[in-house]
Amino acid sequence: MRTSFSDNYTLGKFTPPSYASWLAELRVLFPVQDEFLLADAIFSFEGAFKEGKTPQQAYEAFDIFVGADA
Repeated sequence: MRTSFSDNYTLGKFTPPSYASWLAELRVLFPVQDEFLLADAIFSFEGAFKEGKTPQQAYEAFDIFVGADA
């Protein structure tokens, strides 16, 4: 017997990362506290989280932004 994939089956079983765990992952990319605070001031990580970006994508967007100013 073959069964098909259903969203009803997975509904409620996937828990997206919380903002706190998302930030914790991002802080690994900015190990120095002052660097993280500077990056947060320049690039809105909360906005990136709400847009559905991964911490790596947020870091890359920040890196592109800072690289454009150099």
